[in-house]
Amino acid sequence: MANIELPKDAEGREIPLDTKVLYDSDGIEFFTDKSMYMRVTDEWWFFGHFGSSVSTHRIAATRLHLTTPDSWEKLEEDLGRAAERSAVTSYCRYFNTTNRCVNCSIHNDDGCCTHKDERAFGDILDRIRKLRGEDE
Repeated sequence: MANIELPKDAEGREIPLDTKVLYDSDGIEFFTDKSMYMRVTDEWWFFGHFGSSVSTHRIAATRLHLTTPDSWEKLEEDLGRAAERSAVTSYCRYFNTTNRCVNCSIHNDDGCCTHKDERAFGDILDRIRKLRGEDE
């Protein structure tokens, strides 16, 4: 019997078979209730529906995303949030949509990390390059 790998999303990340929500390239939620590996095409497919639609669709795993894909609009939103006046530092507001330092991805749950500004600017630069289609 051949080994079958887990499905991979559009970015090459493994999709757990119990995943309930994936996203299309526009960030629209795709609610899935079934996955199937098809030997004929050597591909994983997910079956489900978009948002409140009742129509069932079949989409190749490689056309879906585990997380909402980045976009220019999402980058603008993150930068806008970081630019607000607040007691919370701008780099925490950039990395965390809750406007709090708690659970900020750069704190790693053990308090503040060093080089916060550099990490934020580096992430912004990486996102711009990726959105422009440049290699990272």
